[in-house]
Amino acid sequence: MGWGFNASALFYCHKSKTNIDMETKNKTYSPMEFERAMAGFFGTSNYYEHKVTDDIKFLLTDGCNWIREAAEARWLFDEIKFLLTDGCNWIKEAAEARWLFDDILFNQLRPEIKGLPFQVWVLWNDEGEQDKFWVLRCEDGNDNTVLVQMLMEAIDFPIDEIRIWVVEGVAMLPSEY
Repeated sequence: MGWGFNASALFYCHKSKTNIDMETKNKTYSPMEFERAMAGFFGTSNYYEHKVTDDIKFLLTDGCNWIREAAEARWLFDEIKFLLTDGCNWIKEAAEARWLFDDILFNQLRPEIKGLPFQVWVLWNDEGEQDKFWVLRCEDGNDNTVLVQMLMEAIDFPIDEIRIWVVEGVAMLPSEY
C-alpha cells in the first residue's frame, strides 16, 4: 500500500465527515463522552503529518542505549513519514496526547518494530485508576507482543485503554481502517 499525499495539505485541519469539532483543546471530556466521540470516526478524509519537535528529539534520544549514537538518531526522525488520520489527530488535540504519538513515532526506530507493516499499540491504565501507572504495548496484529513500556510519570488521559493501529506509517483508530 503506498501513500501519496501533498505535504502542504497535511496540516490543513477542518471538520471531518463525522461532524466532530476538531477545535477541542479547551474541552474536558468524561470517559463516556471521549469514547462516544471516538466511535464517531470511521474512514478518514484527511491525513496529518506528525513530526517530533527538536526539543523532544533531544529528550527522547538522550541516554538512548539501543542506538549507537543518539545524535545520529535525531536526524532519523526527519526520515520517518508518520501520518495521523482524523481520529488520531483528534485524540492528539482533545486529550493533549501529542506525547503518545511522539512515543509511537520514536519506537518506529527500534529494530523489532521498524519492519512491522501492521502494528497495534495499546495504552492502558494497569489499575484502572488515574493515579496508577500506565503501560504502552506494541503487538504485531496477531496478538504477539513486540514491546512493552511502563510509563511511570503521571498521565492524564480520559479513558483507561485505547488502541491505535499503525499501518505502513499511518496511525489510525481501528474504526478508521
